Amino acid sequence: MLPFVRMFDYGNVVERPVGTRYTCSDYSATYSLIKDGVLYVSGMNNYYQLGNNTNVTRYNEWLKVPETDSVKFCSTGYSQTMYLTNNGRIMIAGEDPTSSATSVSVKVWTDITSRFRAVDTKKIVYISIERFGVMMIMQDGSVWACGVDNTGWSGQGSKTVGFFTFRQIYTGSAGSAVACTAGTGTARILLANGTILSAGTNTYHQCNASTDPAVLTFTESFPGVDPSLIYQIKMCNNNCIIFLSDKRYYGTGWGSFGALGDGDISGMNNKFYAGTLSVAPKNMRAYMSYLCSSSGSASLYIGDDNFIYTCGYRGRNLINATTDIGTFTKCIQSAQGYTNGLIYNGDYCSVVFDPDLGTGMTYAVSSPKVNAPAPQASVPTLGMSSLQSIILP
Repeated sequence: MLPFVRMFDYGNVVERPVGTRYTCSDYSATYSLIKDGVLYVSGMNNYYQLGNNTNVTRYNEWLKVPETDSVKFCSTGYSQTMYLTNNGRIMIAGEDPTSSATSVSVKVWTDITSRFRAVDTKKIVYISIERFGVMMIMQDGSVWACGVDNTGWSGQGSKTVGFFTFRQIYTGSAGSAVACTAGTGTARILLANGTILSAGTNTYHQCNASTDPAVLTFTESFPGVDPSLIYQIKMCNNNCIIFLSDKRYYGTGWGSFGALGDGDISGMNNKFYAGTLSVAPKNMRAYMSYLCSSSGSASLYIGDDNFIYTCGYRGRNLINATTDIGTFTKCIQSAQGYTNGLIYNGDYCSVVFDPDLGTGMTYAVSSPKVNAPAPQASVPTLGMSSLQSIILP
């Protein structure tokens, strides 16, 4: 059983688990899971992002990465995967946004540590990668990045930066960064107090409520909201949602398929939306520093009743529905509730962690592929009414 610390102070705050990390990409369907320093990858592999020298996709199957060092962090993007070891080595497979030649895929795991000489790589505490860039958070709360920026996502004051080498893009002056999402078009930084900063494309109000099509410096996405009231957060490139302790929630960005929870499932629904939840969110402020990328077309949260609530595209949520879902609705899979559940949602896949389970550290609630092959014991298909443990090789 994984080490787990339960905190009863101020609403039973869920402490993040030790020894396990899960990541899933927003636009693609590549997944990684770290258990006790060992990295496993699964899913989309069309750009060689599984690092096994083939581009054959491995849905519903986990591959063990042949790494001798203990793996500290991993991030999956649209067409690449990056991981960091405890010894400070940085490895990549798939398209490489840290190089100006991003059209060339790296077919096997490749060491690119030398491209980050500007920092002590052992002091990196968070990484996030997408097809056009990588962001890293340092121990001092600053954020560094490199990649191609033609949208303003790096917050350097221009849409025409182009390719830029590894440099600091946020100093930590407004508060220490604890999580971030690298930008395909919009990037975000989560501060320790719950404040979200965004930069980049704002055509669909991805960054904030303004009508400015480009936010060129990191700007607060939800000004006027007391960050101490934020209990859960969903961050991705296309939209962002904060869930408050008083049942209010705010969503900004592209709400296609109903992902903003405003009842609108039209294809081009975009706005800054304020709504009220029927069930308050569970207090997961400690979990917020453990964020991963989330699907742009579905949104999920865990209520203070320990049930899962979701809205958005039927193929990316946990309700066995025949139509898209415009408002937050209780998932059928959560009939028993998740007292210690931590939830992640990526493209075509949702996962619940329950560190108190003695039979396994992870329970899957949907498959990494919409039209999954014959059901396997290790990974259930979408729409199942029960959970199954992911079995690693």
